[in-house]
Amino acid sequence: MRIELVLIPFLFSLVTACAANPEDLYTQEGTDPSVDELIADGSFVPEERWSTRTVLGSKINVNHERLEQKTGVLPPSSEISGVHIPIHGRRTDYENITRWFQVDGNTHIFRLFKGEHNYRRGKVEGGPSDWFETAAPSRVEAVSPTFTVEPGTWVEWEGTYTVIKPDGASNRHKACIFQLFHHGGQHWAIHLRMNENGDIYFQRRRDIDGLPRTITIGENMAGKPLGIKIRANGHDYEVYRKIYQEDEDWVLVTTGHYVQAVDNQISIRWGIYPGSAPDLGPTPDDIILFVSGVNWRVRTPPAESAR
Repeated sequence: MRIELVLIPFLFSLVTACAANPEDLYTQEGTDPSVDELIADGSFVPEERWSTRTVLGSKINVNHERLEQKTGVLPPSSEISGVHIPIHGRRTDYENITRWFQVDGNTHIFRLFKGEHNYRRGKVEGGPSDWFETAAPSRVEAVSPTFTVEPGTWVEWEGTYTVIKPDGASNRHKACIFQLFHHGGQHWAIHLRMNENGDIYFQRRRDIDGLPRTITIGENMAGKPLGIKIRANGHDYEVYRKIYQEDEDWVLVTTGHYVQAVDNQISIRWGIYPGSAPDLGPTPDDIILFVSGVNWRVRTPPAESAR
């Protein structure tokens, strides 16, 4: 009886610490204006494709202690080259765009809101009254520097995704949360995508004989950190995953290749990109995504010991 009384509280606290409740992983200070309010006060202006306006949002405080109960201590994030947001192609004044992007410690915080569009697409035929009916969804993505991959080396990108609110990833495009680009036409080679249930899956741009085009990486991942490692050399790529508290080590998801990058240059984006087709309409619901410990390095050579 004495042993049971000691073990029960311990097991309860362990289950509580490991529970996949996204709301346990952050707190929010303040509120966020609606789309209509931001249009009314001039923060969103149709046709203004490269807006430098300040658009602030509520402050998100990551519960690092609780997150690290699941992941262990993650490394600091590498310095990014900018952030794509709905009103500009690349901003670096992050303190002025906190509606969509914030940094707390080693965690990048990405948010999109119901009813938003990609406002920098410009005005469509018919004027402002129906501009919002036919513009593409909102987007927010961090961008890496451009890497020139030397022969015999691979760039290795690593980050830990924690889905907080996936509800808005419900249009037919779902939401792209990672893109590997081969330069020379800015073609994406692979995507990671997320749906409204918090499922995360891999997608190739083109079919490869004998390999599936899409692969499920994790299901119902809201509140459950997922480590992602991508290795690329401008032609070939490798994709690994680590579901914390399930996978003991990195698990190979797939390998593949794409058209050789011009000058062997590649770049990477991560965040929330629900698609660019105008007929997708506005972002269907709020989306919140954390990406922690984002870093990259060059590996020489790509040996098993480096994986």
